[in-house]
Amino acid sequence: MITVDEALDYVLAETTEADNHKVKLEEAMGYSLAQPVTSDRDYPPFNRSAMDGYAIHQDGYSPQKEYRVVGRILAGEFYKDTLQPGQALKVMTGCPTPEGANCVIKIEDARELDDHAVRFEAAQTKVWQNIARQGEDLAEGSGVFARGHRIQETDIMTLSSLGRYELSVKKPPSIAIISTGDEIIEIDQKPEFFQIRNSNYYTLKALLSSYNISDIKKLHAHDNAESLDQTLNLAFEFDITILTGGVSMGDADFVPQVLERRSVKKVFHKVAIRPGKPIWFGRRPNGFPVFGLPGNPMSVQVGFKIFIEPLIRQYLEMPMIKPLQLPLSVEKKKRHQFREFFPVKFDLDCMSRTAIIPVKTNGSGDIRGSAFSDGLAIQPEDQDRIEAKTNISFIPWVSSK
Repeated sequence: MITVDEALDYVLAETTEADNHKVKLEEAMGYSLAQPVTSDRDYPPFNRSAMDGYAIHQDGYSPQKEYRVVGRILAGEFYKDTLQPGQALKVMTGCPTPEGANCVIKIEDARELDDHAVRFEAAQTKVWQNIARQGEDLAEGSGVFARGHRIQETDIMTLSSLGRYELSVKKPPSIAIISTGDEIIEIDQKPEFFQIRNSNYYTLKALLSSYNISDIKKLHAHDNAESLDQTLNLAFEFDITILTGGVSMGDADFVPQVLERRSVKKVFHKVAIRPGKPIWFGRRPNGFPVFGLPGNPMSVQVGFKIFIEPLIRQYLEMPMIKPLQLPLSVEKKKRHQFREFFPVKFDLDCMSRTAIIPVKTNGSGDIRGSAFSDGLAIQPEDQDRIEAKTNISFIPWVSSK
């Protein structure tokens, strides 16, 4: 049985390069940039007043010196002449300061004598006081966002300011999700006592949606080889195939044999991970990946976070998610030699620093397994006991990066 790290290396060993396509800025959330974004001009594009006040030349300033007011400008206007020593131009926040000005004195420190004269009460001033200098935020042509950057809400202000009304992004993969099992029914149906609703499809679709993946096919295969074979005909029209259930050792677990019969090359079957040990992974003749996840809800979510999400991020040229190191509030034990991923939440009772605490579950089949949790914590293979207050790796369910 291979380790989690070995399995992930196999998953990431071959990745088809995603196509590029263009989207409008208002539709760009969650996409990965296909090209770097650079600054189209200096920002600020001029020496900008950061205050309502008076622009002057600072050399020779002294309190109570009288300055001649040569005019007033508002945002969206500019002063065409060069400001001379002893002159002052009344400016509003956001205005371009004129040539010859290198200081803005705020309006609260000004005493206007009349429309054409002003004195200042500031004890001292300095060069470039209250002025945002041209290009100090961004110089023309400088890099802003790298290729592979995932667009977030906080990026929209910058992108719109740069005039990026259209962006070249990586096109997300299309994905087929096959739920297997005679016991599976749709979520709007009333189940018999021996039936369960198809939660895995909706879980995976929600996890995929954060990557703007919308081309998703919902499929269901019954517990026989013929049904699964026919369902795969439809699934293989998509870039990635994810099956849930039917990968273990039961009499109705047909997934591995049917996939191999369809010339899907097995890369691995079973990984030293809990939950999710029976996971199956292979590649179609065209190299497209096929995942067979165990059917239990927590196994599906762990399988996605540890194996499928990294593949999608690599496909979209996004950087890999690095686990955080956070203290576990309580002791944690295990009695196996697998790497364990268990749901945790932030411990709000820990006042000194951010800590995490396990969420109680009844195993991988518990439908509440990830409810009320903030992510997964990791207990290494060779660590049968984690002491309270020990830093451990934590992977949040949702990553904005």
